[in-house]
Amino acid sequence: MGSVRWKREKDAAVTDRYIIKRQEKDMGKKEGRIKGKEFFPWSALFFCGFFAGTILPNIMWKMKWQQKTVAAMYLLSSFSGQELAGTGLLGEILKSRGSFFILCAVCGFTVFGVPLSVGTVIAAGFGIGAVLTVCILQFGLAGAAAGIALLFPQYLIYLPALFMLLDMVFKQSISMWKNQGIFPDKAAGYSWKTVWTGGIYFFGMLLEAYVNPWITEKILMTLKIF
Repeated sequence: MGSVRWKREKDAAVTDRYIIKRQEKDMGKKEGRIKGKEFFPWSALFFCGFFAGTILPNIMWKMKWQQKTVAAMYLLSSFSGQELAGTGLLGEILKSRGSFFILCAVCGFTVFGVPLSVGTVIAAGFGIGAVLTVCILQFGLAGAAAGIALLFPQYLIYLPALFMLLDMVFKQSISMWKNQGIFPDKAAGYSWKTVWTGGIYFFGMLLEAYVNPWITEKILMTLKIF
């Protein structure tokens, strides 16, 4: 009797261990599926926007809408409009880019963070593609250098910082969509990462205010576009 009872208890223990392992395995698969859904495809979204930004100006050009306004006005405002430079320009940049950065960070705690992240990355790609394309259509190969001058060097900082921020915003906002709420540990980690990402982004603002105007002026003078 004792041996039979012992065997039954052993079989029951083995069965329990099997059930526990099975449950852990199923939970692991479920967590993997959830994590997969939280992946933010910023590179695909950016290049979709960039592609659209290169196509639309070409369509407009073929429709005889080349009034030399988009590229010329943008270049003129960057080149000849430098009465607002240095600290004055930095103030304007802080108002526009800084406020939008804060808006994105705050939206991470809402359901609006997901569509905002997606739309911002697409818009960033579209804007860069459009500026470069219009400059080339307007000024030829020299326009490519002019377009790069308008974006250099600040966008070497802006884009990585923006993608890091929007990746965090997207994932934090996803938790709201799943009704997981805001947990103190997650909120603290999210806030801290946002702060140091903001520091990187601010460095880009300094480059745009103090370095980019000088680079743009030198390149445009060399190219003799105006």
